[in-house]
Amino acid sequence: MNDIILVSTLVGIAWIDRKTLLIEGRMVALALVLRLLWLSYFAPQQIFSSLTGLLVGAGILYFIGFLYETFRHRQGLGEGDAAVLGLIGMWVGWQGLGTVLLIAALSGILIGGISLLRRRQSNQNIPELLQTQIPFAPFLCIGGLIVYFLQQTGFAGAFYGF
Repeated sequence: MNDIILVSTLVGIAWIDRKTLLIEGRMVALALVLRLLWLSYFAPQQIFSSLTGLLVGAGILYFIGFLYETFRHRQGLGEGDAAVLGLIGMWVGWQGLGTVLLIAALSGILIGGISLLRRRQSNQNIPELLQTQIPFAPFLCIGGLIVYFLQQTGFAGAFYGF
């Protein structure tokens, strides 16, 4: 049940963000509540770790977005992205967030870059092309699912060094 909640929520978030550049906050909130209920019944010893993952995940992207907006005077990261990383942190813990961000950033650069180049118009210059908004939540969702399933299969130790 726990896996179904995570997978269905992240697939839904990725799909909606890809189409609309918006993240449905109700989906995130519902998944967080269901995770807390599941943990309180089946694994109460993991609640602190999951809440730490939530706060660290959301905090990292809120802070990065704040710094970007402070120095560039425009929004560079949607606030929903921070909520998605916090949601992922509830499942992977704070220890998995670095790997999630690495996978999300690399896949975003590769897939997003290729997508931008394919959509580029013949007379469009590179600075104009770089102003195009790319949804980041789908890449966060990919990274979150990869790290979560690596943790579940026991391969995550290679990433964390234990």
